[in-house]
Amino acid sequence: MSVLIKVGGSLGEQAAPLIRPLQNLQNQSRSFVIVHGGGPRISAALEAAGMKLPFHNGLRRTHSQAMVIVDAVLGFSVNSEWVSLLRANGIAAVPVHGAKSGLFLAESYEGDHTADWVEAYAGPLEAAFVRHEIPVVAPIGHNSRGQRMNINADAAAAALAGSLQVEKLVFCTNVSGIYLNFPYGDRIDSITDKKLEKLYQQGMFEGGMRPKVEAVLNALRYKVNAVYVVDGENEAAIEWAFANHPEEPVSGALGTRITRYLNE
Repeated sequence: MSVLIKVGGSLGEQAAPLIRPLQNLQNQSRSFVIVHGGGPRISAALEAAGMKLPFHNGLRRTHSQAMVIVDAVLGFSVNSEWVSLLRANGIAAVPVHGAKSGLFLAESYEGDHTADWVEAYAGPLEAAFVRHEIPVVAPIGHNSRGQRMNINADAAAAALAGSLQVEKLVFCTNVSGIYLNFPYGDRIDSITDKKLEKLYQQGMFEGGMRPKVEAVLNALRYKVNAVYVVDGENEAAIEWAFANHPEEPVSGALGTRITRYLNE
């Protein structure tokens, strides 16, 4: 498996810069999987229903009534729109619901429907790979009791990247990389997992940047060799992430590259 791409729910209609790089991957016969988010759409749907959910360490704590809305937004609306957009541009996309397919097992430490722990099983994607299709995955899972779970899309992408043993994981998001003390600090262009872990333990990442860094570190623990975090609205940055080799210099980097420290 070549590349797993996580596309941010914050991208909204600004998905056009992704199309050409994805077409290039397909034309190069490089296999890839897409995991999408949908945070802003979920927020809008919950607000329309009169629900306001608390966030803790960047994760939306989801109760059972809200989970019905989250499932509908991620598992149907957003997923269908991504699949339709990709198909319209010649990309052989196929929808995958993370819970219905059995792709994700997730558990909550707080007894709600927000996943604090997630494990991925790549088996359900095999049929799509045989047909040379591109799975577009909605980050919904189920717990050990069969209940639907809301999984942070970054965490879902990290777990699935590990299960698939991809060459690289690329986060196409609404920021141009990983930042210290976001949004006021500097972007990190290149770093190893060991150094990133140290900064994380020092409390250098807050808010939505924290689960992003956690997902990066988890992916590297799953033995993914390289993770890239780039601006999903910057076509050149996406192309850079797809083309860059982890051992190449990062002079002129267009995002953040995190590599696994191998001298252990």
